[in-house]
Amino acid sequence: MNIGDMMFQLFVFIVFTAVIFAAVTSFKYARIEKRSWITLRKSLTAYPKITINRLGQPALP
Repeated sequence: MNIGDMMFQLFVFIVFTAVIFAAVTSFKYARIEKRSWITLRKSLTAYPKITINRLGQPALP
């Protein structure tokens, strides 16, 4: 095995490691974002819904 083969294998290993690292990082970020969206949705649904009638005024509950 010469130095060129070793350099190529090292390059492939580094690229493979970078792809795995990017995938793990993106999944962690997506999980955090999903959690924040769920929290936001819960806080928004806690307020009563205001409906607008056809005259543009808030309707009575």
